[in-house]
Amino acid sequence: MTTTYGSQDTELVGSQLAYLQACLDDNTRHQLDSAGLQPGWRCLEIGAGTGSIADHLHRTVGLSGYVLATDLRPDRIRADCDIICHDVIGDPVPHAGTWNLIHARLVEMQLPPRRKIVAKLADALAPGGTLLLESLDCRTPPALLQVPDGADATVWPRVIAAMLLQQERAGTDLSWAHSCRQAMREAGLFDVVAECFNRTWSGGTPGTLLHTINLHQLQDDLDGVPEHDRNRFRVIATHPDTVAWFYPVISTRGNRAWTNP
Repeated sequence: MTTTYGSQDTELVGSQLAYLQACLDDNTRHQLDSAGLQPGWRCLEIGAGTGSIADHLHRTVGLSGYVLATDLRPDRIRADCDIICHDVIGDPVPHAGTWNLIHARLVEMQLPPRRKIVAKLADALAPGGTLLLESLDCRTPPALLQVPDGADATVWPRVIAAMLLQQERAGTDLSWAHSCRQAMREAGLFDVVAECFNRTWSGGTPGTLLHTINLHQLQDDLDGVPEHDRNRFRVIATHPDTVAWFYPVISTRGNRAWTNP
């Protein structure tokens, strides 16, 4: 769950990761179940964030399995498993060829050599292993369904669009969620499937508060968004009468073929 937002403020990043976990973890656990996660598996978690999914993997695979969690900031990971600092672009995949499962969430969509990353991770699977990659569908910005009385609803899509534009300038592929399936097929994986998940969030809950964290982190880089629009956006995001969709989450998984004995 690494991010490319500019601020490195520890408290802000901590809040951002906590909100992402609240928005995404339930679906990720469901996707892991669908992938067949079971005791004894060897699992690699790329970009582990604070380690909530790595910890879930560890509890599921048990003592007969193994989990390695990686991140550029491994000091943030709180999981009862092995932890290392790892750059998925430049570093070789540790213990390549041994993994029953490799999982990454909101990682390769932010990194320009994303197709090479997919191929690299696919090659690191054990025969029959599963690669599960999850990305936000940023082509479908989170729409408002309900706003507080008197609020200017037009400010919401303007600010969201400005933040997405800055992310795109920083190298994020806003449509990657729809390209990942083909990238897995090109990497030689089979039985490749993609599933979409979304839900609504009220103002003042993780799915809306996350936008306020993103806005704070990006505010120095946003063009054409005056302070009064930012303040109006924050009011909508924190007001309990607000109801908004989150970004759709697309989870794509594929399997490496079994080798001949």
